[in-house]
Amino acid sequence: MLNYLSSVRSRMTLSWQRLKLRFRENRRRYLLRFFWILVAGSLFMIVGVNLFPHPSNKPNTSLNTPNSFGGQGKMVQITKRLYNPESGTAQFDFQVNDDAKDNNNNSFIDFSKVNVDVTATHGGDQLSGTIIQTSTNTLTVQFSHLDKNFTSLEFDFKDKSVNVANVQAPKSVQDAKAHKGTSKEKENGPIIVNRDGVKIDQNLKKKNQKQLAINSYDQKIADQKQLILDNQQAIKKYQLAIKDQQEKLQVLQNQPDFGQPETKQSQIQSQQDQINSIQINITSASQNIDSAKQTIQQYQVLVC
Repeated sequence: MLNYLSSVRSRMTLSWQRLKLRFRENRRRYLLRFFWILVAGSLFMIVGVNLFPHPSNKPNTSLNTPNSFGGQGKMVQITKRLYNPESGTAQFDFQVNDDAKDNNNNSFIDFSKVNVDVTATHGGDQLSGTIIQTSTNTLTVQFSHLDKNFTSLEFDFKDKSVNVANVQAPKSVQDAKAHKGTSKEKENGPIIVNRDGVKIDQNLKKKNQKQLAINSYDQKIADQKQLILDNQQAIKKYQLAIKDQQEKLQVLQNQPDFGQPETKQSQIQSQQDQINSIQINITSASQNIDSAKQTIQQYQVLVC
């Protein structure tokens, strides 16, 4: 047994010595082979990064989510992200409002005072874009030849109108020095659209200003019609609530006061107040419907 183990150990030692001898004799060949493997791997990585799709490390900006820009309360939201990878045509729609309270989408925006800086990552050498105003407060950015392997697009909105709140009239040199550099507008992050955030539309084609404007107002009309439906549904629920409250009131009125007439009267008054409050809500919802109908008529005149 010992002789067998000794024989195995001798063979392993001999094999190891032969391996070291072979490596020394062929060291140059092995090093060159290793070098070319590293070069080939590096080239493959470089080609892969430039030719094959790779994700962005920035999250998509959500649709229909207001984002503030500038220092005067303006809000912008992206409402549509369409892309035809076959033709390279892309369409991005934006809505701008004076403030977050403009729920009717009727702001009149001076777009000459609004700058839009667009940055495309891996957009392609032939990429071209156009910014088109489509209504009083909407615009569309159209692209041609957007590479199907683009990583992301960034839309940075800037308000170039004068913010009076940041204008300083110093009374002294000390005041001037104290206010120097404090009137800078707050910069907000751009709207991000990644490749995985676009909606693929194989039929998307470039449109002219008139076609885009009609599409914009069609969407505005659809939004107003939805507003009418929402208020109509609210009125139905308010009416059911009133019926509920009236039944409770009737039960309360028919109950004995158990020696506490003031408490009973207070509860009756509370029920009546709730009914009156709901009726005010119904009136408000009806006014919303009338306003939406008038707005639709105005939009239809513009479209025709």
